[in-house]
Amino acid sequence: AAASTMLRYQKCLVARPPSQKVRPPPPPADSVTRRVTTNVKRGVLSLIDTLKQKRPVTETP
Repeated sequence: AAASTMLRYQKCLVARPPSQKVRPPPPPADSVTRRVTTNVKRGVLSLIDTLKQKRPVTETP
């Protein structure tokens, strides 16, 4: 199974045009995505913290 997936992965790499391989993604977009991910992580962590602090008995999922 692992060998077949590796072959598939290599095929995908070969199928990709060379221009995409050479050119890395622009830094502004990368920084934006990084900022978004950090914000999401922070929000999730704060949400977990509030849930832990409150721990409502009536709102059990």
